[in-house]
Amino acid sequence: MPRVNFPEEGMQASVPSGSDLQEIAQKHPHLPFKFGCRQGQCGVCALKVLEGMENLTQRSENELKTLQSKQLDLTHRLACQCALNGDVSLARCCVSNHRATEITE
Repeated sequence: MPRVNFPEEGMQASVPSGSDLQEIAQKHPHLPFKFGCRQGQCGVCALKVLEGMENLTQRSENELKTLQSKQLDLTHRLACQCALNGDVSLARCCVSNHRATEITE
């Protein structure tokens, strides 16, 4: 089974292939996902993909527009807009109304 990993928080989970990240967040509430509109418009669920971008489903036009509006580059994804097909390592982001910054602790 694929693994979703948040290395900066030391958290991970094994999940069935094809699971979308919203399902993963519900089944593994210890993982640091955060959601807003769940429709790819607000950007609250933005994540930086550290490894495994090829293991996420393709971006939609809507997701690309939201990432651009939040000034996020193509190393980022919206958790509400993708599913997992293999191992992935992620980092949380903090999204304001205008742009996003990575969370560092």
